[in-house]
Amino acid sequence: MTLVFVGLGQFDIIVKYRFGKEIKVPPFDPPMKFVIDKAFVQPTFDNTLPPFTANLSYRHDNNNFRFDFPNALTECDVTKGYLMLLYEGFVEHTLDKASTSLKLVDDCGNMWECILILGSAPYEHNRIDGEWKRFVDARNLCDGVKIRLGAPTTGKNDTLYIAVSWS
Repeated sequence: MTLVFVGLGQFDIIVKYRFGKEIKVPPFDPPMKFVIDKAFVQPTFDNTLPPFTANLSYRHDNNNFRFDFPNALTECDVTKGYLMLLYEGFVEHTLDKASTSLKLVDDCGNMWECILILGSAPYEHNRIDGEWKRFVDARNLCDGVKIRLGAPTTGKNDTLYIAVSWS
């Protein structure tokens, strides 16, 4: 992989197979603009890396998952542009019922600005909308992929942490 500086804060990425053949990277429309949530994410570094590359590795702090909710994505979750969660349980104990915005921080440290919608028909549920679809597209998520939502405390969290498991 080669990064080529092309202008003010912009890079071109060239990816090649190990035998030198170039791999075409599919373009995103609109382009992905990743934002690192520096205000709320306290990075911990992977101790198995050599000291000179430690600053390059990010992983969630385990305290961000004191209250967690494992979930397998459904076809609706990945195609409709929103994640539907039953209100009872995890959502009830970690999110504010009156809140309409939510930050999701993924396991790469990227922040996704989402909209939180409370619904009541046919049952009480929360819908995570907004940049959820961009997150799904950026991570190439599909039906059956397991995610784990986490919150550091009970109560009125405005940030949830999300980890993706492909197994």
